[in-house]
Amino acid sequence: MTVVKMPIALICTFLWIGFVCAISFMEAWLKFRAPGITVPLGLGIGRLVFNALNKVELVFAIVVLINVFWQTSDILKWQNLAFAVPIALLYHSLLSKRHA
Repeated sequence: MTVVKMPIALICTFLWIGFVCAISFMEAWLKFRAPGITVPLGLGIGRLVFNALNKVELVFAIVVLINVFWQTSDILKWQNLAFAVPIALLYHSLLSKRHA
């Protein structure tokens, strides 16, 4: 039997991936195919949806970080550092929005 050491981080990571894929690959381009949606209206909807996604991503990132710090004593293992990449990208994304 396989034992998952950080199940909460794993669940949040896959939910995070699912949210990003669903919004980026489905919602983002499908809204422009709906009848009556103009480009300015579609862009406004997209801005709202991606702002909401960023807030959900921030919650997932915090939960993952707490779970990784709580469950491991050696934070610098390569498996744990793999969580740092999406969190660093999210952080950069949030900073660039503030300066725009």
